[in-house]
Amino acid sequence: MILVFAALGVNQTTLSQELVTNLTNIGASVNGVTLSIDLSNRVVALGSTISVSARIKNASTNVIIVGEAHSDTDFTVFLASGSGKIYKRITPKPSDQYFRTFEMDIAAGAAYDWRIPVIIPKDTEPGDYTLVATRRFYYRDDSLFELVSNPLKVQIK
Repeated sequence: MILVFAALGVNQTTLSQELVTNLTNIGASVNGVTLSIDLSNRVVALGSTISVSARIKNASTNVIIVGEAHSDTDFTVFLASGSGKIYKRITPKPSDQYFRTFEMDIAAGAAYDWRIPVIIPKDTEPGDYTLVATRRFYYRDDSLFELVSNPLKVQIK
């Protein structure tokens, strides 16, 4: 089943088959839950807006919950330098104006896809970077966990 929440500002969409295939490179599993990201183009221009494809897959036997508001603040996307040091956060930091519109359950065995709009800041030094995303989820007992995606090599020009 595919759900689209455009009216609420959630960019959950069906991904192209090419990107779905590429989303097999996943981040570390946290209690059977994984986050994977990909880009259709790994060379990006300063000041451009890119769309990061993201998938959360719940391979556990439990329902997990994610809070939904805006994909650009529900996920946190970072650029890391070649040495692995975090260079900068490139998604907006949530503030009082952002709040969780609703909770979304992801059933055991299910996966959900999002598009995360990200602006590459103009003050970024051109070069080779690693792009990483994070996202939190929790269980009904309020146990909170953070997912870290697979790293993506990107070149910023």
